[in-house]
Amino acid sequence: MTPEQEIVADQLDAIAAVERSARETLPLIGRMPVDDATFAAMTTMQRMASTAMLKQFEQMEGLLTGLFRAILRIMAVRLKGLYPLDIANRMAELDVLDDPDRWVAITKLRNELVHEYPLGSSDRYDRFIAAHDAFPFLFDAAERAHRVVVARRLLESRA
Repeated sequence: MTPEQEIVADQLDAIAAVERSARETLPLIGRMPVDDATFAAMTTMQRMASTAMLKQFEQMEGLLTGLFRAILRIMAVRLKGLYPLDIANRMAELDVLDDPDRWVAITKLRNELVHEYPLGSSDRYDRFIAAHDAFPFLFDAAERAHRVVVARRLLESRA
């Protein structure tokens, strides 16, 4: 295996593990809070699950970003100078993503979650809802990226 193929294989394994974990965590949140007041009033278990969910969101986005880049490297696409929208558009061409702009919004949200801690409960609530609502999109992208890897035989040796 080439280094890029090893990265793809490792990313796929890690994505599968995070997805399994997220699918276990999401139901623990229970009924979604309808506003920042009910968000602030969540039970201890719901708060712990929401914290785990946010971490899983960050991990899924990061792993998918790495996977998308590695797929493109295997396909001999030069990545230098490509922005998240450029990569998302390439993934749309491969039928991995339906909505490149949504991917960019997810990437932006992940960066906000990692680099900023909003002090207002309203901001925390909005980010929580956006991250929660992104999971179906992330799960779908992971499944479709895996199909591309298999269909294009990207993990097979190129002798």
